[in-house]
Amino acid sequence: MVREIDFRPVLAGSLYGPLRDPSLFNQVRLDPEVHTLVWPNGADFDPATLHDWPDLLPAMEERARTWDSEGAPNQAMQRTRDEAKRCG
Repeated sequence: MVREIDFRPVLAGSLYGPLRDPSLFNQVRLDPEVHTLVWPNGADFDPATLHDWPDLLPAMEERARTWDSEGAPNQAMQRTRDEAKRCG
């Protein structure tokens, strides 16, 4: 599967916010162990999240608005996935 993803709507908070800088964003790599996108600052996305991106995006955008205050985007992402599974 090939999918083009616009990450801009969720680049917020202490982990994903720095990825708004193209010089950092362009340092993305594919982790050979977990087969997902990773950045040098520790940011990554769960492979299932990338697969289900179109379905999860509205809830992720809503959660991203809180990441600056929560400071825990990975936990918030998991809650978003869990909520989508319950509703979907």
